[in-house]
Amino acid sequence: EVSLVRRNSGRVTIEADMACRGMVILGDSYFPGWVARVDGVRTPILEAYTAIRGVVVDKGKHTIDMRYLPASVIAGLILTLLGLGGALGLTILARRREAEAGVQSYGGPAEPPSNSPEGLPHRERPEA
Repeated sequence: EVSLVRRNSGRVTIEADMACRGMVILGDSYFPGWVARVDGVRTPILEAYTAIRGVVVDKGKHTIDMRYLPASVIAGLILTLLGLGGALGLTILARRREAEAGVQSYGGPAEPPSNSPEGLPHRERPEA
């Protein structure tokens, strides 16, 4: 007996009660990037009938979890995180160098001018 527990675009969960060792076949297309676990143990997904996917399970009750984790998505995630880490590192380095040079990030002096109470330069208005 086999029953579908959960199904969405990136994950399928199946419960199977097998009378003997056999293959549980899912009617979805076989495509690289799917990863299967039977009772939490990683299991190879096999191409059945040249078009659909299945996993071999032993006799008894089992939970089969298939997730779509293509290598390209994982590589993209790693490269994105490395890029963000590099950008953050460069920003921190630039701010430290600016602080050592006594310059704020907008390029002005570290201390505001003292000729106005708010620290802003005072501009003279022309007389009318």
